[in-house]
Amino acid sequence: MAHPKNTTAPSRAQHPPRSKKLGVLTGFTYYEIQILLREEQMRLRLPGLQSEGLALELKSILGPVFPSEEIRIAWVAGVEEEREEFLIADSRFADMIISVRSAERPGHELLARLGLWGAYQNLAPQKPGSMERGAGGSV
Repeated sequence: MAHPKNTTAPSRAQHPPRSKKLGVLTGFTYYEIQILLREEQMRLRLPGLQSEGLALELKSILGPVFPSEEIRIAWVAGVEEEREEFLIADSRFADMIISVRSAERPGHELLARLGLWGAYQNLAPQKPGSMERGAGGSV
């Protein structure tokens, strides 16, 4: 059955687009730790790791820091163009995890090194807010 021509649309819109053949997609997979913070209604995602063993270790050291929160390990796919950058970050994060193993509280130490201390769990004492801001102390 022939459809009437839509004369208001440009010519390229008159016919459905031809499907483009996709090339071979390549990539890699990694593990991402996700901490579901219920009270704050947010999800904290940590940098990805290639090693499932390190991801499991990370989950276990974060358990005491977040005892009432759900900690998940997600298996994530990355695209090939991001592989080199990911491998650099993975190496640094793996070194960081290994370096906190001997700490008294490795989960707290790791979060401190990542700069993730915050009021969301009152993990570190916070100074009361000051009305004076900036180097000159102006309000």
